[in-house]
Amino acid sequence: MRCSGSLARNGSQPLGDAWRVNVLPDSVIHADWSVAPPNRWFTLAQRQADGSYLIGAPGLVGDVSGLLDLPNGQRRLLGLDVTIGIPRAYAQRAGIAHFVAWLSEHDSPPWERLREIARSTDQISTFRPFYPARPGGASHQQLVDGLGMASINDLRRACERCPPLARPASPLFWTLGAAQVGRASLSAWREVVAPARVAGAAVWPYDGSLLSLVDSRPLVIAEAYPAEMGAHLGIAVGAKRDRNERARCAPALLAAAARVGAELTAAACADVAGGFANDHAFDAFVGVLGMLNVLRGNRPADPPADVPQARSVEGWILGVG
Repeated sequence: MRCSGSLARNGSQPLGDAWRVNVLPDSVIHADWSVAPPNRWFTLAQRQADGSYLIGAPGLVGDVSGLLDLPNGQRRLLGLDVTIGIPRAYAQRAGIAHFVAWLSEHDSPPWERLREIARSTDQISTFRPFYPARPGGASHQQLVDGLGMASINDLRRACERCPPLARPASPLFWTLGAAQVGRASLSAWREVVAPARVAGAAVWPYDGSLLSLVDSRPLVIAEAYPAEMGAHLGIAVGAKRDRNERARCAPALLAAAARVGAELTAAACADVAGGFANDHAFDAFVGVLGMLNVLRGNRPADPPADVPQARSVEGWILGVG
């Protein structure tokens, strides 16, 4: 299969005013986050002089500071594959008016046990909402009852329901199964989002619209969901943990790069052709393409106006709408 720096640009749309080069961030990163550091992979896209982006090969995150530290004058959009928000019904019960403000106090009383996953139903509470700690007899209904909700949908944010997603996402507080995101979210809140916020980073969409934030703030953090972004880009992978299946996505990945005005380094080309090191690297690469797709104007850059809780407690998934 042919793959070169120029191939990804063939057939791409002109980089005219639609790119709004003046507000594009200097770098775009998608991090496929995990509790386990060996499973944390990122892909970096660096803006070129003409407004296009050069995408490198995925790599291990390693020291988290590498995601957050920027040279003076640089601007970065950082996407994380975790939930950056909480369901409105739960927020109302817990008395949380603003998610980002709450992050600064979520390790203090009465939240000191927030990160302790409930082992049994009697341990589930407003201040200890994550469940279960291990498999074996646990059910969504137990979580619903333990948190005093009417249904499991009350534990999904507006952006996690169907629609706008093709199928509903796993609820934040449910910590069982391959689709669960609760444990990784707790980790990212503590290790990335909260310290970055203290250092002056903006968190989308709580702090404003995407384009205004990337134009004015050095670092903007957003929630990005590779599986959904892959669908936006026409990238369909079967058994994602199968390297051969990932390699079969190479033509779709290159076509997507062309549509978002991106070039690939030689190392990135080799990864695309070879199916990547693992599914985390694959997701990191798809995620950065999806983020560029939003910046390109091909997907919504902000939550719908009729979902005000997205800007206060729930947040939103980049590009969903």
